[in-house]
Amino acid sequence: MKPPLTLNAIEILSSDDESLKPFLRETFRFPCGTLGAERNSLRLQAIQRIDDIVMFHRFAMFTHMQSNQVVAPVFEAFNKHYNLMFDHMRDDQEKISSARMAFRNFNAAAQLRQVECIANESLVINLWATIEQISTRCLAIVSNAAPGKRAPHKWKDIESHYTDQNVILKNATSYATIDELRVLNNKIKHSYLVDDDLSSFVFFKNHANKRIDAIPLRVFDYTLAAYNFVCFVTNRSGENEFYPENEEDDDDDDDDDDE
Repeated sequence: MKPPLTLNAIEILSSDDESLKPFLRETFRFPCGTLGAERNSLRLQAIQRIDDIVMFHRFAMFTHMQSNQVVAPVFEAFNKHYNLMFDHMRDDQEKISSARMAFRNFNAAAQLRQVECIANESLVINLWATIEQISTRCLAIVSNAAPGKRAPHKWKDIESHYTDQNVILKNATSYATIDELRVLNNKIKHSYLVDDDLSSFVFFKNHANKRIDAIPLRVFDYTLAAYNFVCFVTNRSGENEFYPENEEDDDDDDDDDDE
């Protein structure tokens, strides 16, 4: 799986990867008109927040890789000494827990593996928290919510409130991936398993009943989708202008009103 990248790094990568450009188009659109300044400030805060989450992940993974250079060869020799016993445990959590208590070298290797898993899970949780926060804050701006009035916290309610503002969140290029991110976030926090809800998404279809830490999460895709979605929310909740590089705005601005 590709590691997550900051928005600037993704823009550079897009010069060689055409598949990224549909997601980046929304980042060339900017709020304007009534409440445009407030929405644009929120848009910038959202992008910066996601950049910061990506950098935190990179710091964690850099430490992980540095440590793994020391631990991996020691554990490989240790595992061979025990006739590859640790390879046969697969994801049997009871055996793994017992082995971590009994064998220091195995525990060190298991800790490093969990660092990567927890870093990926942390990125998922923080991305979703950012999306929820920005969505509710933007909704408060455009709906002129009374001071002290509580914003909706259930996602279906948030979507419904945006629909009332003639903003159809499902029109975002990233919506399917964002929906997957939302469900994954819930499973990380609760069951920690790929249940029926999560296995309904194509990526998780062949991982039914597996623990989350047994699956290599597609953190790059989630990050790319998050950049697109926060821009979509802040841009499309009011007047906006498109400033592409050598392109015409071929988006149908009336799409938001069609559903």
